Amino acid sequence: MMTCQQVGARVRDHEEGRLPGPARWSLRLHLLMCVHCRRYFQQLRAVSSLLQAQPAEPPGPAVEDAALAAFRTGRRSSE
Repeated sequence: MMTCQQVGARVRDHEEGRLPGPARWSLRLHLLMCVHCRRYFQQLRAVSSLLQAQPAEPPGPAVEDAALAAFRTGRRSSE
């Protein structure tokens, strides 16, 4: 099974479908057992979805402030 550090280093490969079968299963097994890595994985997916939904133009300061506030709130609730 992968360590937390290995999961962090390979999560992007997993999301892009570049992780070979045994490594993919090792990562998934780790995510089933490790709440911290599972939260990290979920946060990365949420950020990725938000970024994909954003328009091509940069957001204004209000959007940036709201995103930072949401991140900080989510971070406090997971500790």
